Amino acid sequence: IPTTTPTIDGLDMWQAISADTKSPRGSALINIDEIWNYSAIRVDNYKYLTGRVGFDNNWHGDSGASDKITISYDPINVLKSEAAISTNSIQTHILTAQTIQRLRSEATIRCNISEEQMVVCQPERAPCLFNIKTDPCEMKNIISTEPEVAKRLEALLKEYQASAVPASNLPEDRNGDARNWGGVWIPWRDANVLYDSSIQLECGIQKHSDSLPSSKTYDYSYIFLCAFGGLFIITTTILSIWLIIKNIKRRRNNDRSEVCNEDDRNYDI
Repeated sequence: IPTTTPTIDGLDMWQAISADTKSPRGSALINIDEIWNYSAIRVDNYKYLTGRVGFDNNWHGDSGASDKITISYDPINVLKSEAAISTNSIQTHILTAQTIQRLRSEATIRCNISEEQMVVCQPERAPCLFNIKTDPCEMKNIISTEPEVAKRLEALLKEYQASAVPASNLPEDRNGDARNWGGVWIPWRDANVLYDSSIQLECGIQKHSDSLPSSKTYDYSYIFLCAFGGLFIITTTILSIWLIIKNIKRRRNNDRSEVCNEDDRNYDI
C-alpha cells in the first residue's frame, strides 16, 4: 500500500500471499518488555534474545512427537470430514492424502542436536543467539561463535526500543474490585460521570468514594432489590392472569348474548 509516511517499516506482502512468492520480510521483532526487561528479535535465520520472563525459562526437551512414538492419524478420514467436504467447492487445488502427509512432515519441528551437544542459554545473565534454521529447538547458544551477528541484532533491537511507546501499566487499585460496584466491572474512576444516581440505584452500583461501602451493606441492598424485584414480577404475573380470565369471561358472555338474540329473532319470525 503506497504511503507518504517514511517512518513506517511495513512491507508489501500481497505477492507472497496471493502468488505464494518469497516473503520480502527478513526480520521480525518478537517482543520488547521494558517492565520485565526482556526482548527478542529475529533477522533471517538468527534469533537474539535477552532477559527472562521470570518462569519457565529452561529448555523443556522435545515436544514429544519423536520417531519412537506412533500417533494415529488417518488423512482419509480428514478428507471425508464435514469441514473438508464443505470447503471442496472453493478449493483451487486438489488436496490428497499424500499432500496432507507431506505438509504435516514439513511442518513438524525435529530437534537435530543432542542434549550432549547443548550450549545452555541463560538470558538473565547474558544475551543468547540461535540459528533457528539449523537449530529449530534452540538448544545451542552460538553467541560466542557469532559475535558480529549478535552485535548487528542487538543494534537493531535497540533501534526498536528507542521508538517503542512506553508501557502504560498502572499500579493495582483495589477500588476497582467489582465487589465495590454491585458486582459489575466498570471504569470506576469515571463512575461519577458515567453513572447517574438513578442508574446506580437501579443496578445496585455504589458511587465511588474514598470510603467504600462494606460487603455487609451491599448484601442487604442486594437482598432488598432481589425481594422487591421478585414481588414485582409475582404481582404483575397475577394481574396479567386475572385480566386474561376476565377477558375470557367477557367474551363468553358476549357470545351467549348473541346466541340469545339470534334465537329471539328466529322466534319472532
